[in-house]
Amino acid sequence: MSRFVITALLAAQATIPGTLFQPWGAGGYQTVNAIEFSPDGQSMFVALFPAQVAKIEGRPAAPGAPEVALYESRRDGSGWSRPHLLPFAGRWKDYEASLSPDGQWMLFNSWRPMPDGRTSEKNNLWLARRTAQGWSSPVYLSGINRPETEESYAAIAPGGLVVFLGEGPADAHGTDYNLYQTRITGDTASAPAPFAPAATNAGESDPWFARDGSYVIFTRWDRAKKWEEDVDLYVTFERDGQWTRPVPLSLNDPAGPDYAVSIAGTPETVYWKRRGGTFHAPWAPILADARARAGLR
Repeated sequence: MSRFVITALLAAQATIPGTLFQPWGAGGYQTVNAIEFSPDGQSMFVALFPAQVAKIEGRPAAPGAPEVALYESRRDGSGWSRPHLLPFAGRWKDYEASLSPDGQWMLFNSWRPMPDGRTSEKNNLWLARRTAQGWSSPVYLSGINRPETEESYAAIAPGGLVVFLGEGPADAHGTDYNLYQTRITGDTASAPAPFAPAATNAGESDPWFARDGSYVIFTRWDRAKKWEEDVDLYVTFERDGQWTRPVPLSLNDPAGPDYAVSIAGTPETVYWKRRGGTFHAPWAPILADARARAGLR
């Protein structure tokens, strides 16, 4: 790629501020963290506040409803449908759904009781699968979950490769969050190992896998600073079995946080959170810029 083309792409990026994404109109349901889309782009899975959902829909909140729960909204003739609670959701705090590339299974964060009945005030990862009758009952991933630490924010690649957040030991800057990888076979997760591009002293979280497994986007922040002041989105590309040095995305706002990314649609659109809500922008020029920053042609 010539220097002229790279310069033109960088200049183009400066003109892409992102557009506020309001699938249910102004004043609609407030989404929590990332939005996950089905492979065909016809469904989106979101975490919402059940109390707010009930208020908008003019009904009382269900007794004992959790702070957040997982919902699905589908495209219809007029846009996005009213969100519907997933069949396994609504009793415990569940959020941050991640779908497999074929859309047939899901990982999500949950505070639901562990199989032995113990409760935890930290996230664990649970797995649910599509069946002929709908979503299956969630399964606790005992291969990676630990009762005393957080395991959460998963991203799924082809072949069952999963990258997720794991809580490390605390130091002078607080808890060290890093990314780990595992492989899901059936309902079993292999022993976790560090995800090499994110094995740093910085905090790293919130990964998102390209549907073909060719890149991973994740958040990184300086743990000596406040998360909301420093967190940005980075991407690493898979090449010949190795991951490239992570580079920041050009959509990052230097004045505030950027996180909770997802990509969907044809042509592809990137969705992410920053101050003011969820925003979206065309993905192709941002991806081209990231590839150039990573030294790829």
